Amino acid sequence: MFLDSEIARNFSCSESKARYIATFGLAPYLLDVLMQKVKDDCFVLLFDESLNKKVQQKQLDIYLRFWNGN
Repeated sequence: MFLDSEIARNFSCSESKARYIATFGLAPYLLDVLMQKVKDDCFVLLFDESLNKKVQQKQLDIYLRFWNGN
């Protein structure tokens, strides 16, 4: 992907490290950005409570739909 950089060429990331980066690095940042955008704009909160066929348990999914001024 980065042919001109020796450091980037030797970079490797395991599944657990990628999951950690996404959970504790990217997710809090993206949640903060989303909260700042939603605070000033109109939004609709949607929810879906249904049976998860894979684990045979009820599951609650919450969706946020918002309109950005741009």
